[in-house]
Amino acid sequence: MSAIAPPAPGGSHSPAPAPARPPRRPGVAARRALLRMGWRTVRRNRLRSVLIIVLITFPVTVVAAADVFARSNPLSPLQAVASRMGDADAKVTFTGAHVEQDVLGDSYSGRLNEGETLRTIGSAGEIRSLLPTASVTQVNSTDVLVNTAAGALHVSIVEQDLGDAAIRPALTRTSGRWATATGQAVISDKLARDAHLDIGATMSLRGTVAGGGANQLTVVGIVHDVYQGAEDQAWVTSATTARLGLALDQSTARWLVTSAGGVSWADVLRLNEAGYLVSSRAVILNPPPKSAVAYFQHQRTSASARLALTIFVAVGLVILQLALLAGPAFAVSARRRQRDMALLAAVGGTRRQLARSMLSEGLVLGVLASLLGILLGIGTAVVLRAEHAGVLGPLRLRPLELAAIALLGVVSALAGALLPARWASRVDVVAALAGRRGATKAPWRSSVLGVIAAGLGLILSIIGTRRLDALWILPGIALCELGILALTPGLLSVAALAGPRLPVSIRIAVRDASRNRTAAVPALAAVLAATTAAVSIAIFAASTAARDRAMYTPALPPGGVLVQLGTDLPFNAGSAASTAATEQTLASARRALEQYLPTSQSATISAAGCGPMARADTCTAVTVSRPADQACGAQPGSSLPPAADARRCGGVIYSRPTLLDSSVVIDPGDLFLLTGVHDPAAERALASGSVVVASALDQHGGQASLELDQVTPDGKMNPLRMVTLNATVLRSGFSSGVGLFLTPQTALRIGLRPTPLAVVAHLTRPATATEEQAVTAALADHRLSPQFERGYSDQQGWIILIALGVAVTVAAGATALATSLAMVDSRPDLATLWAVGAPLSTRRRLSMARAAVVGVIGALLGTLLGFVPPWMVIWAERGQAHKDFGGSATVVDPHPFAVPWWPNIIGTAVLVPLVAVLIAALMTRSRPEYRQSTPG
Repeated sequence: MSAIAPPAPGGSHSPAPAPARPPRRPGVAARRALLRMGWRTVRRNRLRSVLIIVLITFPVTVVAAADVFARSNPLSPLQAVASRMGDADAKVTFTGAHVEQDVLGDSYSGRLNEGETLRTIGSAGEIRSLLPTASVTQVNSTDVLVNTAAGALHVSIVEQDLGDAAIRPALTRTSGRWATATGQAVISDKLARDAHLDIGATMSLRGTVAGGGANQLTVVGIVHDVYQGAEDQAWVTSATTARLGLALDQSTARWLVTSAGGVSWADVLRLNEAGYLVSSRAVILNPPPKSAVAYFQHQRTSASARLALTIFVAVGLVILQLALLAGPAFAVSARRRQRDMALLAAVGGTRRQLARSMLSEGLVLGVLASLLGILLGIGTAVVLRAEHAGVLGPLRLRPLELAAIALLGVVSALAGALLPARWASRVDVVAALAGRRGATKAPWRSSVLGVIAAGLGLILSIIGTRRLDALWILPGIALCELGILALTPGLLSVAALAGPRLPVSIRIAVRDASRNRTAAVPALAAVLAATTAAVSIAIFAASTAARDRAMYTPALPPGGVLVQLGTDLPFNAGSAASTAATEQTLASARRALEQYLPTSQSATISAAGCGPMARADTCTAVTVSRPADQACGAQPGSSLPPAADARRCGGVIYSRPTLLDSSVVIDPGDLFLLTGVHDPAAERALASGSVVVASALDQHGGQASLELDQVTPDGKMNPLRMVTLNATVLRSGFSSGVGLFLTPQTALRIGLRPTPLAVVAHLTRPATATEEQAVTAALADHRLSPQFERGYSDQQGWIILIALGVAVTVAAGATALATSLAMVDSRPDLATLWAVGAPLSTRRRLSMARAAVVGVIGALLGTLLGFVPPWMVIWAERGQAHKDFGGSATVVDPHPFAVPWWPNIIGTAVLVPLVAVLIAALMTRSRPEYRQSTPG
């Protein structure tokens, strides 16, 4: 019987106790406890935590720095005004067509109405008629030669009165004053350095009509152009240009406008309709709404949305890569905490709670790495801004964007901890508390899913390349990578079948990797991710370099120098006197090249047909006539060659610039100067009276058909006759743009009249700046200038080497984590080996074998998978090229697929396992670790 409580004082009973409340859900308190556990784990395992933070911090830092730098790059409105027009109210340039422009006046689209033609030159009077109350000042420029101590230097002379503060550009005067009188000049600081000029120095100009001392300018000021950068420039007044007799380029003129009321958007629209592009101070500082700007309305609005989706998918790929790289570290943590997880499960912890305890560690590390990455990114952007040569806008921090970048790091850490958390939640309590690992069966389901995912990803990528859509390509690449990862347990099981034929250490390593997938798969994933990224970047960089190299069109072989006659020489073209004068000029040019430059060989060459010194009424043009089946075809209504005829058309739809005539007369021994290689067969053919052609399509049966045409003064070509000569194809793939070579004797024999054309030379080494100025000055006396061919400069090589270094470094870190994880798993095996008398080095060899298995399989799979992303992207770019050019090809191969087998592909496949083995050897001690056990 239950006791009855005595009545309360006053004869009444106490109130009945309140019913018990239902137990609360864990809620915030439970989450705090999980975060405390995660923080404790991070503090206890400092080395592993630092490694994870570094892996996540690096990409967060890069993305944050790029975001801050890009957002801070645009100039502020006041800076934009200063950079475009200085202190004026507007800057106006002429386009020749009706204009629709943006607010800044940087981008525009032009149109011509039916029956209209494109104009080439505007005028200040027309601008004044459209802006009656404004003051308009024209600014012109031209290029001249200035004498220096070493020779001569090309300088841009700008006609602008810097003394007028209303239209003065944004120049910082470092010394001196503004040029206000005739004969004075203000020069840029770069020109002052290059020509060794100072305040009060005399600057002597070449190529002006004035003589004596009239072509000299006095330097009165030195300025720095903070917006336009460093150039060799000088500013003079209009009176100075008139005295010098400089021919100003009217087609590049611009006008500075000042107006009491400013230049409004309505004024801009009136000028746009007349063909002028305008940057207005009032419009930039107080822009109109976008709905009032026709340029914005006519732009495609779907492009920005598609770009945003593409960036979103690309960010997903970045998260995937980071998760794969950070996965091994979390796997090590999960394995080391296996006993703790088993204890939690034994006292009633649910699978969800076990997984959350593991994810809490990823959350803590992700938050720490993201905060550190954001701070480092902002600091990096500040340093880059300080080192930047030009002017940038104010430092702009977008909190939402930085928060999104930080979230990227947190999500990457959580994604890396997801699989280890899943494994930790399924811990076998009895086996874990007893210290057993337990064997697992071959995961055939994951292998089947991996094959399906990889195949589906490949199909999606192929569809994306067909549709030219990155939203299909990027998920396809991600599915391919995930499918390969899902296949790795099955591949490890297959590799274990070869165990009996392998040495003991490797046999045990393969067996353990097959049985303990929680240890092997994360490390394999990290090595695979790093190798895939490195191989993909290397192939894409090499392919880009190959495309740039193929599209680079040199005028001469590398190391060549060309001095070509122009059409403005004061000769009576076609006369005997002009021919003699031309030959004398070229002889002087040749002597100047040999005197001032380190030349190994030089020669004078002539045009076989209509050169610059030939009179039209006596000019005979010569061209190579190809067979009908080898001619360059064209699609109906299009001037571009179809892709099928790209090889016949020279492989390029772009016009390849050539400084020489298509047919030249040259001595056999000088052929090297235009081809870059010694071709004995071609030289013998020239000496025997044959011709040399650059393309095999220009000869048939060992002969070439030459078509001779008479060129009339009005430009019409009247056929004369066909000549067939023995022909040899040039062995070199380069011909300086020349298609036909023949000797002077052969040219005279078939009725041609060669005319002097140019002097060409080959240098033994690159010319210095002093040598270039000296030869420029010597040739300027003959109104000639040298053109140097420095060859193609590869800008992608350092990217390839960095990709290799990053792959090896990340793979080394993943291997170190895998080795650390393997040490935990291998203690029973090592104890057994020690007990049966295995030598002391067995422990190290076993660790090296485990690292080799992870490194070799991960590197090989990553190398193979690394071919997929660049192949898909390049295939899509090829399709885009064909689409943009209406079914025509920019080149025979718009974007070649170049594979840098050495050092990248082979180096990655070899170095990654090798470094993995070395890291494992350094991390492993030969002697076993003894643990003090306490009885009872």
